[in-house]
Amino acid sequence: MRHRKGTRLGHWWGLLAAPLLLLTACGTLAVTEVAKPALPSKPIPARLGVHVTGEALKKAFADPDRRRLGLAPGQYFTDVILLPPETRYIAPQDILDQFGVDLILQLQLIDTKSSGDMNAIFIAAIPLTFGEPLAPIMSYEITVTVEANLRDARTGRLLWAKTEPTKATDHFSPIGPEEKMAELAQRGLYNAVVKVFETVKQELAAYQPGAIPKLAAKPGGNAALRQVEKDLKALEEQERQIAEQKEEQKREQQKLAAIQQQIEEKKKRIEEEKKNRVGGSVSLSQAEKELKALEEQERQVEEQKKEQQKLASVQQQIEEKKKRIEEEKQKLEKAVGKAGQPIAPQANRYAILVGIEQYRERIPRAEFAVQDAKAMAQFLTSQGGYREENVILRLNEQATKSDLEKYFEAWLKNNVDANSSLFVYFSGHGAPKADTGEAYLVPYDGDPAFIEQTGYPLKRLYQTLEKLPTKNIVVMLDSCFSGAGGRSVLAKGAKPMVLTVEGMASSSKAVVLAATSGSNLSLADQETGHGLFTYYALQGMGGEADANGDGTIDVQELFDYLKPQVQRIARRTYNTEQVPQLIIPPALSAQPPVKLIQRK
Repeated sequence: MRHRKGTRLGHWWGLLAAPLLLLTACGTLAVTEVAKPALPSKPIPARLGVHVTGEALKKAFADPDRRRLGLAPGQYFTDVILLPPETRYIAPQDILDQFGVDLILQLQLIDTKSSGDMNAIFIAAIPLTFGEPLAPIMSYEITVTVEANLRDARTGRLLWAKTEPTKATDHFSPIGPEEKMAELAQRGLYNAVVKVFETVKQELAAYQPGAIPKLAAKPGGNAALRQVEKDLKALEEQERQIAEQKEEQKREQQKLAAIQQQIEEKKKRIEEEKKNRVGGSVSLSQAEKELKALEEQERQVEEQKKEQQKLASVQQQIEEKKKRIEEEKQKLEKAVGKAGQPIAPQANRYAILVGIEQYRERIPRAEFAVQDAKAMAQFLTSQGGYREENVILRLNEQATKSDLEKYFEAWLKNNVDANSSLFVYFSGHGAPKADTGEAYLVPYDGDPAFIEQTGYPLKRLYQTLEKLPTKNIVVMLDSCFSGAGGRSVLAKGAKPMVLTVEGMASSSKAVVLAATSGSNLSLADQETGHGLFTYYALQGMGGEADANGDGTIDVQELFDYLKPQVQRIARRTYNTEQVPQLIIPPALSAQPPVKLIQRK
């Protein structure tokens, strides 16, 4: 009996104390509600096609209440269409033709993390446990990371790309929380998608139907111009094909005229035979069969005449489209100049490019490394504004350890001044030191088994560059350093290791663009004949990365362009991960991104 009375007293004491303690704790208790998108005053006058990757995202987009995500017609866009999975790998122009969308948004769920901590309300819940097993209240948080990129369906130009985490929090019992955690995860996902749509709405504030999309009211750039020129070539090819078809149909018309004359003569003869009963029934029957055959030919040629009329209509549409594109091209050329046009060489730009595909020791080939370095040199001297005498290109046996020491540590010191800009490019094998993980570039005469004696330390390169008077230094590495394969080698018997480029970037001056990091590989792409990273770097510097259309491509723009491209091909074609890295030293993080290409 005493035990029961004590239980009641504890129970009532808990009920009285709990409200007071709740008041003291309520300042820390904040439940995140389901995101409700603030509807824009006017929807963007465009049809949006959306690709989603990941089952959770697909489930969210299948929600019948599309307004929760801002996907209902007339909310953020005139209309929003969920594109079939197979369209992820076809050209934007084909998606435009098939689905009539103006813009294409790709969404991919990258990561979902959850955490739980005791909330201050836990103290208030303790007395309640005396009377019955009421579990303490906990705070739970879900972090959802979504990668998004937006493209113009007509030109294929990348307009915007971003990877950003979004959080959602709630407070509930830790006993059997699975259902509530699932709801919280869905809420976090919804928050992330709504955030993407709100950002896109802001970025496309000046969008005009049928025009090149303008981000932050800036004109379309070199990438759009190159796409316009590509469209013109495609139209000219269509015109050529139509001309060939018209010529063929002209010959068929001549045949038709001859056939029609034969039919009239045959009809006349048959009628005369019937009237005069000339010839036997056999000959008359044969004549009628011939007449039917000729009439069938006439029908087929008549159908070809209809096709010719269709061709004329198509040709008219092509001419109208060609006229619009030519006008657009003139406007773009006036705004930013021709895409890929050469930049006047400047005396203060220097570059060292190294490509090592074959090694003296028995090391696997770094496939296409020489081609990569040659293509980069060709681009810099023909379009990048670099004088040929200022570009050092070392290939295979020309890139021994002593060659790297000579050019990195002596040639640069004798040429680069405070007003210079420097671009260093390496395509070949990287290797880690087995006991410390220190990263090395592998020269032509390098040996992974004696990497400390025969390799060129990446740390040494950065320290050498740091001594130069210039502050404008970009290092591009199409290598990996884990020893796991690809463009990476390791001493026999040693295990691959997880290395991060961030941990290796010790220079306070050099901005580093690296093909990959961690245990991922730097891939060679068989289709393009280049390293996957280098191929998209060249495409980006050639104009594709000029997202804001100002004629200038900085390292951030290049990275934002090539990272999703490399990841997409690595996953789709090679079923693996390759995640390029951009490392900006803390001393440069507050400054504008380093410019790689300036066409205006």
